[in-house]
Amino acid sequence: MMKTMMSAIVVCTGLAVAAPALAQSEKARVCATNGLVAGAVQQARLDGVAKRKVRETVAAANPDLSENVLAIVPQFADAIYGMKKRDLRQINMRTVIEEQCVANWEQIKATRNSITN
Repeated sequence: MMKTMMSAIVVCTGLAVAAPALAQSEKARVCATNGLVAGAVQQARLDGVAKRKVRETVAAANPDLSENVLAIVPQFADAIYGMKKRDLRQINMRTVIEEQCVANWEQIKATRNSITN
């Protein structure tokens, strides 16, 4: 599951910014967005939303999300809908994904760069 989550995080990241201060704010923004999406998918799962409707449910609950960000919903849904609800109730996916993204930022950037090159 964590490998799938890391793949989802990598796909959701945009192009790296050259300046260190901008890179820090980029990291915070991207990781917060990934956490938001993961948390929204988790909530949809706990609310009994069908997997096939999760993207539109997340979009309706978060109308400010771009199409690029919404494109990651199916990947998070695959991982999160594969978990048992009893396990999902015990964790906060928003926090887990955001922390995982921050902790693995350099690896995420490197993977993203290898995909785009």
